Amino acid sequence: MSVFLIILKILSVLAILIIIFGVLTSLLSFYLCYRIKNNATFIFLSYLSLASIFTLYKFPMNGIMSTLFKVDYLHINVYECKIGIFLQYTSLETCAWILVLISVEQYLCVKVQHWRTIHFKPKRAYITVSCLVLFFIALNFNIFFTFGFEVDYPIEVIKNSTEFNITQNFTIE
Repeated sequence: MSVFLIILKILSVLAILIIIFGVLTSLLSFYLCYRIKNNATFIFLSYLSLASIFTLYKFPMNGIMSTLFKVDYLHINVYECKIGIFLQYTSLETCAWILVLISVEQYLCVKVQHWRTIHFKPKRAYITVSCLVLFFIALNFNIFFTFGFEVDYPIEVIKNSTEFNITQNFTIE
């Protein structure tokens, strides 16, 4: 076994531990932030912790499965690949924009007097972050229709070699 494969296996085990630790701490963060329902920042943080679970789960999983179990998710099924890309894009974009929402909300709390008590109550925070999540789901929904393809007919590939004056034909089924 080469040193490179040993390092990949160690990194795969480390990635599994990071996934487990990240999911547990995100669930704990969601529980703690969800309990404080009267503050918009904690509502945003509870959604952020849920979105980060999907990010933590999907990103290193292909590397782990291909290194430890010799299974490549990208070649199993087109639809599994599309679902994985959809989850990854949607969760990353949602996490980034929830952080922007938190920053804007904190800025407005400092600059506008009585921002939380008059203008931005918890119900509006739930509506805002739910609309944001639904927007990114709708924005990335085209992944299911556009990325990847399946071919029902054989493809003929012609490979020319000018060095030896040879033409080779391959049929991919």
